[in-house]
Amino acid sequence: MDDKILMSELIDLERKQIELRDAFLKEWPNIMDWKFYIDVPKNGLVTIKDGTIWEFKKHGTGLIFECKKNGVIVDFDSNFHDHGEAFNLFRFMSFLESKIKSENFVSDKKLIKNWMNNMEKIGVIESLDNIYGMYKLIHH
Repeated sequence: MDDKILMSELIDLERKQIELRDAFLKEWPNIMDWKFYIDVPKNGLVTIKDGTIWEFKKHGTGLIFECKKNGVIVDFDSNFHDHGEAFNLFRFMSFLESKIKSENFVSDKKLIKNWMNNMEKIGVIESLDNIYGMYKLIHH
């Protein structure tokens, strides 16, 4: 995968994350426990702006969303409500693999990690210091 494709996919991931977070918070505005997710529903459905329906399931201290239309996966950790745009290598890889579904894509993990390191060095993404291993896109 070249840099342009990876950047396009990262921008798509960020957009979907924000839309899913906003749709979830609109549907369940009274959730109080964002640390342990005690009052977060175990599963359910949300609809984003374009009308696409996503199914979510609670896992540990996070949520995983799967698009009912095409199987694309967006996985959030407990920083979901404050940092819906945040991602890490695992979550970016999960998103890419669910979109691309190619047999040999998993072997590109090192390539993606190196790409992320380069993007951080040139100021395209930045580490979220208070959340280990998490990054966000920098919008200039």
